[in-house]
Amino acid sequence: MLFHYQDWWPLAKLLTSWALIIGGWYIVHRAALSRERRKEKREEIDKIIEEIRAIESIAIDFHNSKVFDKKVNSNITLRIDRLSKKLQTPSTFNIPTQLMIELRKSITLRHFDKSDFSSPAQRIMKGNPYPATTVDALIRDINFATDELIDSIEYSKNTMFP
Repeated sequence: MLFHYQDWWPLAKLLTSWALIIGGWYIVHRAALSRERRKEKREEIDKIIEEIRAIESIAIDFHNSKVFDKKVNSNITLRIDRLSKKLQTPSTFNIPTQLMIELRKSITLRHFDKSDFSSPAQRIMKGNPYPATTVDALIRDINFATDELIDSIEYSKNTMFP
């Protein structure tokens, strides 16, 4: 006989041990990579939520101001556009487009143009052209649209990246 039981058994034990070590390392490595990818996606989502909250805050301050600020107006528009592009990436989220449209409309549809803001002389003569109840309703709409969008993102985060 070429191979005797006692000749190949130590080699089989050694190969089995090495196969288990390499296989175990591979499984642990794959699990760690998967966990790291989920963590990165969750951090990206958290940054997007922070950006939504920042847009909400800037928009509320803009609508509460008595003087039109072109820089803030442009900044809000730019940030909303960037956010829309991030949320429309198909591989990242499963967010209904209507929620982003509602956020944009709640911020930019009313009281967002320079003509909606009165000049200092008009404010002295007429007072605030937008009564507090109108601005309050506008802010309530912004808060509602923001919360709806964030809730949808959180739901996607919890289902896609547990």
